[in-house]
Amino acid sequence: MAQLGLDLGLVTAPASFAARQVTVGEFERRGGVLVVRLERANGTLIEKPKADEVIGAGDGLAVLSKLGRLGLDAIAD
Repeated sequence: MAQLGLDLGLVTAPASFAARQVTVGEFERRGGVLVVRLERANGTLIEKPKADEVIGAGDGLAVLSKLGRLGLDAIAD
């Protein structure tokens, strides 16, 4: 993917997401990424999550981004 200028990364949603009700769409817009998979803290997998899917604290996200930019810091706090 690096040859295409893309990066696939894994990030874990911080505790602050629980109170803020951050959606996949908001995360993608503000972080400049594409969420390709969401793994709930309870182990449930969601492939290609919809934009209105709420990300919970501790959820894992597989994200596609421009090389070297994973986006979590853009909306983590």
